Amino acid sequence: MDLDNQTRSYTIPIYSKLSVVLDKIDCQTCDMTRFNPDMILKQNDIIILYPISDKRISINQAGLEELESLPGIGPSIASKIIEYRNKNGFFQTLEDIMLIKGIKLSIFNKIKDLIRL
Repeated sequence: MDLDNQTRSYTIPIYSKLSVVLDKIDCQTCDMTRFNPDMILKQNDIIILYPISDKRISINQAGLEELESLPGIGPSIASKIIEYRNKNGFFQTLEDIMLIKGIKLSIFNKIKDLIRL
């Protein structure tokens, strides 16, 4: 199913995991790697599906080399990002990347349009 310019609504129990919704969606052109399936949904949450062609780097999926390609992110900070993911799970918001020591608002502002979840 191609969901371009279409809206779908799903009713699920409050505080369900996002995986409950993702399991219902059949979209061959949607980038499902953008989502943390363990994220708990709240009332009126909106989920936006993006096409696979999105070239931004996933901070939840990228390897060391991809992360190092971001401005201001060297090997040390890239390693800290991966270490954080391994220890704490996926980032919930783009801003969460500032939890990494060495990533302050100035670096975040340089990379925020180049990254995705």
